[in-house]
Amino acid sequence: MLSGAMDWRLKIWSITTGECAATLVSHGSVLGADFVDRGRNLVSCGTDGNVKLWDVPTQKVITNFSANEESRIVINDCCLVHDSQIGTQGNAIHPSEVNTDNKLMLCACEDGRLRVFDLRTRNEICTATSEVDAKSTKDAYNTCSFIGGGGSTFIGGTESGRLFVFDSRNPSSPSHIFNVSSSPVHKIKYTASNNKIWACTGDGSAFGFSLADFAVGADVTLTGPDFEPIFGLDCVVRGEQTVVATAARDGV
Repeated sequence: MLSGAMDWRLKIWSITTGECAATLVSHGSVLGADFVDRGRNLVSCGTDGNVKLWDVPTQKVITNFSANEESRIVINDCCLVHDSQIGTQGNAIHPSEVNTDNKLMLCACEDGRLRVFDLRTRNEICTATSEVDAKSTKDAYNTCSFIGGGGSTFIGGTESGRLFVFDSRNPSSPSHIFNVSSSPVHKIKYTASNNKIWACTGDGSAFGFSLADFAVGADVTLTGPDFEPIFGLDCVVRGEQTVVATAARDGV
């Protein structure tokens, strides 16, 4: 299990023993992280506007590249997906990289952009914005996820409570926009086995959307008794049952 915190530290935990297997000192407050395949490498993002690719055994940074070339704009989340359609060729840039080929990385940026990168080459694939027309303003993206399998479709959740869905082949305009809540969307998860998108918000709610009927809206709404803002969310599908776990700053 991987965790990141405001104390600049990334920690890798053993699920079986509950012990911390490794601690990586990061780059400001850690806001997002994801494993690369089996965990020899991982990526993290944070308040300094950079994404770091790590070598876990040595606890050292392989490369540090910026997802915001103009200034140190906060990167609120990042995630990875394997996509064999990329066809990344050649050897890894660094000898400590393992299975970084055919990987796409998605970054949710404070300046209202979702940015997709080829993890192996570090090249940008596309950029999508929350500015839907000339009259609208950019809305900060708090979280992001690839959906539907592969890297062709991705989604971002914003500070104003909206979800934007994009096709990487046409990122200039969203394929769907949904107003989830008047509160910020803090986390998104995609469960491939039942083709659902899950989102949690600042008003203490969690929502489930069927990707096949996304335009219809949420078909599952979960609320708690105290309405504490939910900052973390994960889902496990067991047959016909989906277990949704959430985390808030009240310690529950």
